[in-house]
Amino acid sequence: MRPDPERRWYSVEDVAAWMGSTPDAVRRLLAERGLGVRVGDTLRVPHRALQQLESVGAGLAAVTAQRRPPPRGLGAALAVALTLCAVTLRADVVGDPPVARKIPYQGFLEDAGAPVTGNASITFALYPDTAAGTPLWSETRSVQVFAGRFGVLLGDTTPLPASVAGSRELYLALAVNGQDLVGRQLVFSLPTTSSSANGVPPGSIVAFGGVALPHGWLPCNGAALRSADYPALHGAIGTAWGDGTRNADGSASALPGSDFNLPDLRGRFLRGVDSSAGRDPDAAARQAANAGGNAGDAVGSVQGSATARPVTAFTTSTDGAHTHTYNVSTVDDSNNCCTTTIASQGDTAAVAGSPATSNAGNHGHSISGGGDAETRPRNASVAWAIKY
Repeated sequence: MRPDPERRWYSVEDVAAWMGSTPDAVRRLLAERGLGVRVGDTLRVPHRALQQLESVGAGLAAVTAQRRPPPRGLGAALAVALTLCAVTLRADVVGDPPVARKIPYQGFLEDAGAPVTGNASITFALYPDTAAGTPLWSETRSVQVFAGRFGVLLGDTTPLPASVAGSRELYLALAVNGQDLVGRQLVFSLPTTSSSANGVPPGSIVAFGGVALPHGWLPCNGAALRSADYPALHGAIGTAWGDGTRNADGSASALPGSDFNLPDLRGRFLRGVDSSAGRDPDAAARQAANAGGNAGDAVGSVQGSATARPVTAFTTSTDGAHTHTYNVSTVDDSNNCCTTTIASQGDTAAVAGSPATSNAGNHGHSISGGGDAETRPRNASVAWAIKY
């Protein structure tokens, strides 16, 4: 198939043949980029989408590798032009242990300068460097080649392990029909969705305003995880938030091999490490978030609620003002003069001089109403998420 400006629609099969890919791979690309249009029960590709689909093949590496001896059925001048799409090593379900990660991959196979059409048995292998003898991952697939073009999804048959997703550099080696091609080609795995997409390093914590977190992020819920599943995240935060032996609620972790915890930021405000600035007067008394986590003035430590004395003192109103009364009597003596006597409240005997009140005047005031469940500033809820 050749693109025709006069043509409005193409079938998925036509586009797959033009791209040297498979119909399933084209359907995935259409779904990811929202380029397909469904006409009845049939998925169609508009002409304007072809340029965008063609650009998908532009990736991180485009190299040509020559094989040593010619494989059977192909001439001595076999060459493979390799193009990797922008590498995305992702977990399909956020919050669960990583599942099959996949790398979109396209290539061009030619024999003595002529594009190959037919099936070829191709072995793909990923290595951590140019000299390692044992690959991190490999698989052999029967690949359909049309006019030299082919496309596969590495990891679609044999899932890519976590060691691949956590590698900063990967080298790809190929064999066609059992014959190795010369050299390993460097595949840059950074940035990737699972390690440092868009420049966001693992361990970064952000506030998310939605419900379902995007790929590459986990909820800060204190869950116990395995470093083998999330090597980049573990490398960034270690056991600052717990050693993985217990869940966020303090119960024993049931996940085999769990060795670190996510931060548990549910219902919590974040506070910077004091680092001797003197703004956290109780920094030394901070506690570990979970077993094995950091305590004191360190990342990962937590504090309970507290209320300080106010900077401006509280005052009471005058509503509590009151008086105490005494019995007063006047007596007419023989000198026609008046004598005044004072008696304590309830007393009948006259008291001379300046009597004092009894301690029955001591009293207290209690507050029986008002108050809230906590002391807090104005706030809005967000979902704290951490990059893995």
